[in-house]
Amino acid sequence: MSDSGNEEGLVETTQIMEVTLHSINNITRDTDLVGKVDPYVMIYANAQLIGKTTPVEDATSAEVNQQFIIKAKEGVDPRSIKFNFDLMDQDTITKDDAIGSGSFNPAEEEVLTKQNVYMKYSGKDVGSITFSIVFKDIIVVA
Repeated sequence: MSDSGNEEGLVETTQIMEVTLHSINNITRDTDLVGKVDPYVMIYANAQLIGKTTPVEDATSAEVNQQFIIKAKEGVDPRSIKFNFDLMDQDTITKDDAIGSGSFNPAEEEVLTKQNVYMKYSGKDVGSITFSIVFKDIIVVA
């Protein structure tokens, strides 16, 4: 029998945030001359890019279900991190087009799962995204 080296009460943990982009919903802004948009989402936490979803070909709505894991800097309350989202249209020949953008502040919400963020372009609604934030404690290994 081996000693695991762990004594009860001595396990160190740290908190991470799982940010899951579930879906892109009902895009109404068309940026392509031929076909539908090829949407993807760029996700920012406190203005720092944390990830980009894989583009979905020819879709105005799509299940995405991509997860990004982040950790708040020491001393920063994770609920104070503000999220911004840029909904983009991937183009193969020209520069990718902005479809719309939106933001989410966890400090202003009680529930952080399956949240809809409405995307706007020039003040007009152009669709939405659905995402969740889950806080998890993980074990720190020395």
